[in-house]
Amino acid sequence: MGLAVLAALLLSAASHAADRSQPDRSQPDWGDDVEAGQVPTSGQLVCRKVRGKTIPAAHVADARRAAASLKDCDAEALYYGIGRRADPVAARRCAILHSRANDGEPTSLFDGDELLMTVYANGAGAPRDLDLAIRLSCGLQAAPAEHEGRIANLQARKAGRDPTPFHYCDDITSGYAMGWCARHGQRFAIAAREAEVLRITAALPPEGRKAFDTLWRATLAYAEARAQNETDLSGTARGAFAVESEEAVWSQFMALLTRVSGPKPLVGAAGEAKAADAALNIAYRKRMAGSFDDLGTISADGVRQAERVWIRYRDAWLAFVRAAHPKTSADGVNMHLTRERTKVLETLGGA
Repeated sequence: MGLAVLAALLLSAASHAADRSQPDRSQPDWGDDVEAGQVPTSGQLVCRKVRGKTIPAAHVADARRAAASLKDCDAEALYYGIGRRADPVAARRCAILHSRANDGEPTSLFDGDELLMTVYANGAGAPRDLDLAIRLSCGLQAAPAEHEGRIANLQARKAGRDPTPFHYCDDITSGYAMGWCARHGQRFAIAAREAEVLRITAALPPEGRKAFDTLWRATLAYAEARAQNETDLSGTARGAFAVESEEAVWSQFMALLTRVSGPKPLVGAAGEAKAADAALNIAYRKRMAGSFDDLGTISADGVRQAERVWIRYRDAWLAFVRAAHPKTSADGVNMHLTRERTKVLETLGGA
């Protein structure tokens, strides 16, 4: 499997895990969001003091000159070095192209004005300018508590009371932002997983590599099925819960891949696999016969769909082991996977 193909497949997991809608830009500047008769908060007064701060014209012009080389750029990956070497200057240029200053459209909460706030707050990719970081913060879509907390934290850095690097996720209060921050963390996990998978599978024979490609796609499908069909997505934090569900699948996948690829073969007997399958059938029937009234968006049909996807995932694992690691017992892998799936069904919604 080529690096570019693997990277694209890995990133598809994150795209399904979090709410990918663009941030709402309709909220007024926090300094002006005061109803008649209300007294401005301390954060709103700070916003009014930095109202005149703007992204330097030289930085905007610099970004526009670099626009051709930054087509489809990923400011988040550029700034944080996700799957590549960090380049804060390129990240700043990319974020400006997607910012209000350039009439752009951010792709996430780690792009556009949000990322520029981080750039200027930390002085990475541009000279540090905390007043500008505060000004950018005041223009973001956020709950009152989030505004006040973030502005207070930026003020603390300006006063020298907090030497730690600023991070957007430190002050979030909404489920929506939780989803984006979970996805942000998942991107680092994906990059690390990519490197480890390439290392483990580098020496596979052609048959094993082909079987692994099938297994990889089956894992993507199962992780998505768990996130979409066996996770309650009814709340505003649904993106975070979906990421958590997907990462649980990937964690188990990587643990088993490391185990079957190691020097000590995984063993197991056909009788053990058969007993595990019988226990799975009992757990499945019990779950399907139980109530789904208190499980939010989880439904019997969703669990049924996820179970079918899991069967393809299990079969892909068995085919991979036979093709790439014949010393490892397929019965042992079958038993391991079946017991994992049984635990999922037994704990789904407290069943």
